[in-house]
Amino acid sequence: MNNKAYFSASPHIGVHTNTTTYGLRWQYGTMGFYFQPGAKVVSGQLLFSLQATSLSASLSGRYAEVPIADPTQIRALLTGGAFWLEPDGRKIRLALTNL
Repeated sequence: MNNKAYFSASPHIGVHTNTTTYGLRWQYGTMGFYFQPGAKVVSGQLLFSLQATSLSASLSGRYAEVPIADPTQIRALLTGGAFWLEPDGRKIRLALTNL
């Protein structure tokens, strides 16, 4: 999550206040490879992690978002919180930011 090759700024949960929708937002880092983090609910918490990358594009500096629309994921986000799961197993709480 803090690797500048993957993320120029740490991922966070964006709250679209006009529609009350949520999304995991990030800015691609210097590596610029395409990726889309995966999400799963575990023990009432919403966990995100990096799944894979692709050499198909140069996205350095661009912003991206994965919508959080599944009711189970939204419930976990609102009650247990959202976290980034690091490869070593550490969980880092994701900040919520109004958009």
